[in-house]
Amino acid sequence: MSVSVTVVANAKMQTQFQAMQLNISEADITRGYVDISGASRFSVSTNSQSGYVINFNPINNIFDSVQVNGLGNLVQLGPDGGSVVQRAPIIKNQSHELGFRFTLNHDVKPGIYPWPLILSVRAL
Repeated sequence: MSVSVTVVANAKMQTQFQAMQLNISEADITRGYVDISGASRFSVSTNSQSGYVINFNPINNIFDSVQVNGLGNLVQLGPDGGSVVQRAPIIKNQSHELGFRFTLNHDVKPGIYPWPLILSVRAL
């Protein structure tokens, strides 16, 4: 009799802090972008030896592009968001603190907007 076990790869995001709003001023619009440091703090637990993917899904149309820092390299994403693969070394409870530079859409007006990105993770 032989027995085999398959462990399904999984990843879980634990959010410590997530900005809920983005305040855009007239000065931000004149400059063309808004910088937000420390807007997302979270940790990722995974059993995957291959790593995990962080997904950035936009929920509104206020930016033309976004630069994400805090993932090792500066990441540039378009208005449709995108995904960033995190491979080795995989730490059991990997912490991340992300900053963002949103290059504003030319139609954006000053005001308070819901945070423009939803973050999620999945195992590779």
